[in-house]
Amino acid sequence: MIGEICIKQKISGENTFFVFDEFNPDFIQNYVTGIFNSAKTKCCITGWVELFRGNYEAILYLIKMEKDCIKTKENSNFDADNLGKIWKN
Repeated sequence: MIGEICIKQKISGENTFFVFDEFNPDFIQNYVTGIFNSAKTKCCITGWVELFRGNYEAILYLIKMEKDCIKTKENSNFDADNLGKIWKN
């Protein structure tokens, strides 16, 4: 899904897919923070999709580096607590 979005929007860079039993905001925060710290990354699209018996829920985050602070599109600090709050809403 992310790969298709990147192709359509002409976004190049890393593309990774992970499978978990449930939403894991700590993993997402650690992984994305690591990407920002180890590369010249300016922005990142990440998210979560749940699919069960043909029904799905999905959320995508656009995360960008802003004045040495990682922010979500909603200008929330990028941390596991805020990711969890966004997913629950």
